[in-house]
Amino acid sequence: MTAHPTHVDRFIEQLGYLAEGEGLPRTAGRMMGVLITSGTPLGIDELATRLKVSRASVSTNSRLLQSLAIAQLVVEPGSRRDYLQISGDPSSSLLTLGLRRMQSMRQAIREMRLALRGARLDLTGVRLKRMEEFYDTAIAHAQLVLRKWRKHEKDRVELVGVNPSALAASGRRRKRERGSRL
Repeated sequence: MTAHPTHVDRFIEQLGYLAEGEGLPRTAGRMMGVLITSGTPLGIDELATRLKVSRASVSTNSRLLQSLAIAQLVVEPGSRRDYLQISGDPSSSLLTLGLRRMQSMRQAIREMRLALRGARLDLTGVRLKRMEEFYDTAIAHAQLVLRKWRKHEKDRVELVGVNPSALAASGRRRKRERGSRL
């Protein structure tokens, strides 16, 4: 069963807006959407055409997604082209990114609270302390979720014995073989 194209397009655009809200380029989010919904790795040209953006934009955002461990570059033996695919575990990469953002916010709050210590800003100090406690709790829970998720993924891979990268590469070969038979 495949999703209706308008649902896929909507999903791709939604990821673009969500990524933008997280401080990433909209194109990076849209690329995530295309890679998630694609059954196979895609080349720079394919991504640029699909998203109606320049190859340079795809290349730049490709490097960004790779640096965040959201996507990975795959090379097919004998081919000079590089392909991009969603990483085996983009969810934990995105959560790690969110964790960094929460830790930065907690640090800024802590620094302000400590700078105000001794000043007669009791209500502000209380507010900052509560915010810091909130972020401490949120960070601890997110770290726990991340540990549990990674253990779950490790156990799943060990149980099934499948490498997600190998699956994607075999899917790309099957797609090419189908195309050459037509």
